[in-house]
Amino acid sequence: MANAGKGKHVTGEDQEEQRLAAYFAARWPDEKVSISDYKRSASGHSNETRLFTLTRTKDGAASSQNLVARWAPSGAQSHFQDYDIAFQYRILVALAKNGIPVPEVILYEPDTSIVGSDFFVMARIDGDVTSDYPPGYHGHGFLFEASVENRAKVWWRALEVMARVNLIDWHQPEFDFMDRPASGTEAVRKQLALYRKLADWASETPIEPIERALDWLEANVPAAPPLALCWSDGRPGNIIYQDYEPAAALDWETAYIGPPENDLAWFWLVDEVAYVVHQQKRLEGLPSLEETTQRFSELLGRPLQDLDYYFVMQGVWMAIMMAISAKTYIARGIEGFPEDYATNNFSVQRLEQLLEKAS
Repeated sequence: MANAGKGKHVTGEDQEEQRLAAYFAARWPDEKVSISDYKRSASGHSNETRLFTLTRTKDGAASSQNLVARWAPSGAQSHFQDYDIAFQYRILVALAKNGIPVPEVILYEPDTSIVGSDFFVMARIDGDVTSDYPPGYHGHGFLFEASVENRAKVWWRALEVMARVNLIDWHQPEFDFMDRPASGTEAVRKQLALYRKLADWASETPIEPIERALDWLEANVPAAPPLALCWSDGRPGNIIYQDYEPAAALDWETAYIGPPENDLAWFWLVDEVAYVVHQQKRLEGLPSLEETTQRFSELLGRPLQDLDYYFVMQGVWMAIMMAISAKTYIARGIEGFPEDYATNNFSVQRLEQLLEKAS
């Protein structure tokens, strides 16, 4: 059993473990509580994620559960200017109520003195995930090793989960915590304002292709954009699979109300990055853009609108994420990134192509 640590500043994973052990022991004072196998998650950069096993013993009977704790990263290491842990907790609860496969949320703790941030704890789901690490999932891992048929299955199931999210009635009370734009036009303009704010935060020097694309997007907002609950980071890589079926959909920190066409554009562009950046051939069996677009339209039950516009919009978002990654990698002391990584990368180049096509 980890010993309860005291003090006001977490300086290492051993002290985190001690503080969490003390927290859980205080939560269930009539039980013997311990945590074991405590470690930092090997994946994910936008938050602090810890994996551990919680064991509770009462009247001689012990039960164990594999859990995940998640909290905000510190300072310059964050991928987001504003990080809202409570938002993630609440949207996971709301999604679960609407039948979306997400991890069961165990608790939310607003007290920031435990680990330096408010945090939530959820059940750990075992299964297969695609790899973002070189050479990416087009070059190794469970999807690379899968049959052509199962590769397509993984793709389609991810798209279906995303469409199910888009079809949720976001007017329900459980989504009251989300910003609810009065119209699709307002929703798009709010997203563009957020992108510009993040672009300014990501780089002290304006990145010209991003600025030019934002100017074009602001001048060409579609007349009547549709509104839906958007995942914002929907993709096969954010799903845990069991036997090629979705067991848990992850990473909801940027979910918002807006046009679901944005979700489709992101879904596709992330896959492009996954094989182009890692210099791999796209996996045989993964559906084409035309097939994916047609299926997504069928799932939503309507024709898709202004796709060129939303591809530019998500191209901007991806280029901003690359710039933020460069900033955080430098802050974390990670070596091997070119000095011009924020401005000279595939995402910026792809954005310029998308903007030329759309305009």
